[in-house]
Amino acid sequence: MNLTTKLFLILLLLPFFNDNSLVTGQVKDIGSKQNGNTRYLAGLLTLLLSLIICFCCCRHRKYTIIGNNIIPVRSSPVNTYTMDTRANASSNLSQSNQPHHFSQPIQPPPPYTVINITSRSGPSPAEIREASEKFTSDNPPKDDLPTLEQIANIRTLGGVKAWQFTSQENSYRSKIVSVTNDGKNIKFLKNLDCNIQTNYPYFVPIIEGDNNLNNLKDVRILHYFEITIIENNDPYNADIAIGLTTKPYPEFRLPGLNLYSVGYHSVNGKKYNDNDIGIDYGPNWTEVGITIGCGYDSNNGNVFFTKNGQFLGNAFTNLKHIWFPTIGAKGLCTIEINFGDNEFLYKDARGYNPSGLNANSNQ
Repeated sequence: MNLTTKLFLILLLLPFFNDNSLVTGQVKDIGSKQNGNTRYLAGLLTLLLSLIICFCCCRHRKYTIIGNNIIPVRSSPVNTYTMDTRANASSNLSQSNQPHHFSQPIQPPPPYTVINITSRSGPSPAEIREASEKFTSDNPPKDDLPTLEQIANIRTLGGVKAWQFTSQENSYRSKIVSVTNDGKNIKFLKNLDCNIQTNYPYFVPIIEGDNNLNNLKDVRILHYFEITIIENNDPYNADIAIGLTTKPYPEFRLPGLNLYSVGYHSVNGKKYNDNDIGIDYGPNWTEVGITIGCGYDSNNGNVFFTKNGQFLGNAFTNLKHIWFPTIGAKGLCTIEINFGDNEFLYKDARGYNPSGLNANSNQ
């Protein structure tokens, strides 16, 4: 027996419980009977109103308004679609695909696709490091100076004009680095680590028997060159490096990241010597127009860098190898080279060049 039926019976019997004749057994007069009938009618009216109210409440609980549509919702806790909902599923999806608390997706979601987060288009840093170490192991540095014929050619060219950045044809480097403007501009074409070295190392182009050979002990030997950024497509991410490396050196490594190399990197201002972490050294230098210099004192093995003509301090000491001037980059950029053809911004290096001799002196 539901609540509505119970309420109906209570209201139907209410007038009789209010009639004293049911309690005392006395017979009422006609006026008393009329009063009883009045109460009885009032009870019926109350019952009728109650039924109407109950009916409306039930109807309200069984219907929910969605937008401008009235959709019946089952009182069962089972989350299923009604026929009206399924019938309008496709049209509702085109209007909104946001889930709501009384609906479920039309069909179960597709199964998850397992994604290998280690998948990549290129080798990992660990693999690059391993490959570079193997390269150095298989190709140890060659501490050979230029031949007598090459030295004669350097002297003929006047020293400074003999040094150039070069790249072998059909090599990894040749696909990423372009040398233009008679060797004065180096353009990196891809977002890949790559370096380029000079044809000759830092060395003094003299031979036995030269009159100046004995005088070298009393003069300053300074090997130096400068680069200037003339284009940098992504200054916040492109990493440019200047430094020194031995030969052969892996073409896919920036100077400083591999054994027998040093480098000063633009993106973070750190110096590197056979590591991928680096050590804080100077300011970063990513903007177009900045000039960075790299110097080497072969007497004590000190390597230093400059920025816009300002000495940044010795980066490394007691490093003695047959060093080749090297620049590298990861990112699209263009670098201008100055081996001493133009006046250096670093005043203490003016007159010097990669040969280590000062052209302005009587050496």
